[in-house]
Amino acid sequence: MANEKQVDDMFVEQADTLVEQYKAYKSDMATYVRKSNTELYKLLGNMMQMCVEIDASKERGDIIKSLRKKLAEERKIKVQANSKTAAIIAKYVTGVTRKTAHVYARVIDTAMAAGVKADKLAEYIVANGGIDKVRQATVQTATKEMRKEYFDGQIEFARKELRKRAALGVVEHSAGKRFNLQGYKGAEFTYAVCRRGEGGTLEVVATLAQDKQLEEYALRCFANNLELAQLEQTLESNTFIETCEERGSKSDVVHSWMRDNNIAKQWEQKTLQQQVLEQEELLAA
Repeated sequence: MANEKQVDDMFVEQADTLVEQYKAYKSDMATYVRKSNTELYKLLGNMMQMCVEIDASKERGDIIKSLRKKLAEERKIKVQANSKTAAIIAKYVTGVTRKTAHVYARVIDTAMAAGVKADKLAEYIVANGGIDKVRQATVQTATKEMRKEYFDGQIEFARKELRKRAALGVVEHSAGKRFNLQGYKGAEFTYAVCRRGEGGTLEVVATLAQDKQLEEYALRCFANNLELAQLEQTLESNTFIETCEERGSKSDVVHSWMRDNNIAKQWEQKTLQQQVLEQEELLAA
C-alpha cells in the first residue's frame, strides 16, 4: 500500500503531465484553432478528473500542500491554502495566476457542481455555448450569492447594533394605554410612523405591525447609514459626498441621521468608536 509521500508524489507527477499537455496545446493553438479547442476541452477534462481524485483522497491536505509548495518554489506563484482544488490545479497546469487559470477553474467547479463527469466535460462545455459562456453563467450566479451574503450580513450587523444601543428616548401613548405591538413571527423590532412636532419632538401618528420583509429593508437602511457614518470618519469631504451619492444617499441626510442618533461628525471630538464603547458601558452598568 502506498504511503502518504508516495501518494503526494503520484499526484504531483500527474499534475506535471498535465503541464506538458497544456504546453502542447498552447503550441498547437497558433495554427490549429479548431483542433486546439478540442485539445483544450480534453485537457480540462483531465484536470477535472484530477480534482475529483484529490478531493476524494484522505491525503488531500498533504497533496495540496505539495502542489502549493512546488508552485511557490519553482514558479513563484503563491496560492492560498483555502483555495479550491480546481483553482490550485488550474494555476499549476497553466503556470499563470490570473484570468486564464480563473476561467478554467470556474468551468471545472461549475461542471462538478452540476454533477458532470470528467469524461463528459467537453460535451458539457459545447452544449453550454463554450468556455466563456459557462464562465459568465458562473460569475452571474456567484454575484447573486455574494449580494445575498452581503445583504444578510448587513441585516445581522444591524440587529446586533440595535440590540446594544442605548435608548434615544421613551414614547408614551397619549391615552395612557399600552401600544399594541403584536406582529408576525420572524420580526424582532416594532416600527412607528412619526411626524415632526414642535421643539424638535417626534409625534407618533401610527405603529406598524411587525413584518419580516419591512424589517429586513429597515435594517439594511440602518446598516448602510452606519457604514456611511464610519466612512465619514476617514474620507475627505468631497470623497464622502461622492460615496453617499454612489449608495443612493446624500451627505447632508447622513449627517442629519448621525446627529439624530448621537453619532459624532468627523470634526467633532468623539469618534464613532467612542460612541459605541460608551453605549456598551451604559448597557453593562
